Amino acid sequence: MQVEEIHKILKEDRSFFLSKKEKFLKCIDIGSINDTAQKLYISLFSFEKNEKDIEKLIRELLRHRADIKPEITSFLMNLVNEYLEYCIKNKKSIKNVKALLQLINHYIYLIDKTYISYVSHITNHIKQLSKEKRKAHKELALSIFRKLKEEKKSVRLVSFYKEVPIICKTKIERITDEFVVLQSHNCSTKAFYPEKNVYIKIDNLQKKIKATIINIIPKEEKIVLGNFELTQLPQEKRKFVRVQPTENIEVKLQKGKHILTGKLSDISIGGIGVYLSKIDNIEEKDTVKISFKLPSGDTEIELLGEVVYIMDMDGMYRVGIKYSPDVLTEEKINDYVINRQFEILKEIKS
Repeated sequence: MQVEEIHKILKEDRSFFLSKKEKFLKCIDIGSINDTAQKLYISLFSFEKNEKDIEKLIRELLRHRADIKPEITSFLMNLVNEYLEYCIKNKKSIKNVKALLQLINHYIYLIDKTYISYVSHITNHIKQLSKEKRKAHKELALSIFRKLKEEKKSVRLVSFYKEVPIICKTKIERITDEFVVLQSHNCSTKAFYPEKNVYIKIDNLQKKIKATIINIIPKEEKIVLGNFELTQLPQEKRKFVRVQPTENIEVKLQKGKHILTGKLSDISIGGIGVYLSKIDNIEEKDTVKISFKLPSGDTEIELLGEVVYIMDMDGMYRVGIKYSPDVLTEEKINDYVINRQFEILKEIKS
């Protein structure tokens, strides 16, 4: 059945459909864009060939709402039931109901089509903005490197090895339109290697320059950086220094009667990271009892902590927990963290 034919069948019942307008407005909860929603409803049931107007109004609603399809679809399905009762009461043909079903399918197609077009437009716009932002960051970073080279100043590269910050003090050798070449003889290959992200601290610059190590040239003692971005140094948000253990330390988390066993990922005097194969009923903000034994101690450490985050890692889970240990427990953890830092620094130098 063609749309024109559907319109012709349903047009005689236009007053019935217009009487449902308030229910439509209430159903989709449009708030401040009430006028647009009213225009859309009138266009839907004007039974005229106005698809362009309908698409334009749908697009306008999408600018204020992420997805209006579920609410509109629910309303239209209920409308079919009400129209069926109306047709029975007024002894109308079943073809009227069939016509409405076909019209609804057509409208859902228009909504999908407009939604896909709108999302595509937004995605392309975001990509363009991201591209422009990356370009601006790159140009700013390169201009900073040029100034540092001109002033013959050193550059401090910051990397992290087993959660411990490693600083490499180096000099700029060469700058191109895309890359910066630095000396690498002071940079440990354990903390500085290709595809590793590093951070450059610049005096009087609030943010850090994040870069990717594109290449290491051992014979020439050169390190090549690219993919520049201005960002905050994530580890600077941490209140406490954390370290990765070298040993396989078992951690037990208890919530109520449920006990989960995992592996210690990292530890500080303010919290731990734990790898778990399952999380069961543990959720963020839960209070859990933590128990583990450090290699440097004879007694098991037990304390309460709050789950800060749960990260799904393709079949494994990383759970971050913060805690406030008592003085004795804090001393034990602090001793372990300090000793572990020294061990990690020795690894770097070896």
